[in-house]
Amino acid sequence: MSEPPLISFVMTTYKHEAFVREAVEAALAQDWPNLEIVISDDCSPDGTWDVIQEVVGAYRGPHRVITHRQAENVGAGANAVWTVKKASADFQVRAHGDDVSLPHRVRRVVETWQATGAALISHDVWESATGSLEGARRFFPKGQSGRIDLKTICSNGWTKEMLGATFSWHRKVYEVFGPFPPALLPQGHDHNVPLRGALLGGMVYLAEPLSIWRRHPGQMTLKTADFQGDHSVRVETMLAYDLTAQLHRRRELRLWMQAQGQNDELNAANGAVLSVTYNQLLEWSQRRDGLEAEGRQLLWARSRADAEGRHE
Repeated sequence: MSEPPLISFVMTTYKHEAFVREAVEAALAQDWPNLEIVISDDCSPDGTWDVIQEVVGAYRGPHRVITHRQAENVGAGANAVWTVKKASADFQVRAHGDDVSLPHRVRRVVETWQATGAALISHDVWESATGSLEGARRFFPKGQSGRIDLKTICSNGWTKEMLGATFSWHRKVYEVFGPFPPALLPQGHDHNVPLRGALLGGMVYLAEPLSIWRRHPGQMTLKTADFQGDHSVRVETMLAYDLTAQLHRRRELRLWMQAQGQNDELNAANGAVLSVTYNQLLEWSQRRDGLEAEGRQLLWARSRADAEGRHE
């Protein structure tokens, strides 16, 4: 009987002192028999790194564990790319330092990868404020397992199948396209990784909750816009966020078509991207005009990422 393939479990952390112990313990508890765990902390200013070292130092299990701390804060995207490059396996299961993977997460994802050959796999999660299944709720209870084709991805902005905290990918998702340029796409990677996956072998969604997605005020998703503030401002901000991601989809699809040539599938996807981009741009401009009509003063300002460090 052949040995199961090596899989890499890649985790990035930043300011996760209150949560990372459970995240790392969950990684170490995975039941896949041939697993490498790569953890990279982005120079957290709190005790995140100390907790990682403590938990890993006490581990005596079968998995190989690699830990790394960036010498300076490089940003979430660059830290993630570091883990992709450092990992030994071609297929990698992604995790954040504030989420908890269920023990069978890697196994179910790998079984799906082996059955489909997909370059990208996502799955449902339990939403929880505590990191526990008690009181948790399904993020996408109506989702259906299956392949998500290129045109469907390009015909939408972000959908619940595109939750980046659940992604597992073949390393070619980054090797072929490279890292996302921070100047063009500082955030919004969740929109664009599915496009890459669909182009490189397909994206598959698994309608099973395989991890606990912890919801807390410091969560990166909640930092995208002020979810506690004014509704009109929040909607305008999120539209701008989605539009930036959509423009980058258009860029990568155009570059792919230039390199690979055109066909009916790619032409249909390109038309869908253009349509979504136009509609998002129209809605965003209307929302922004509405804010100005209310007498809002719209000024360029330092982002919270600039104020607190490059990570966000």
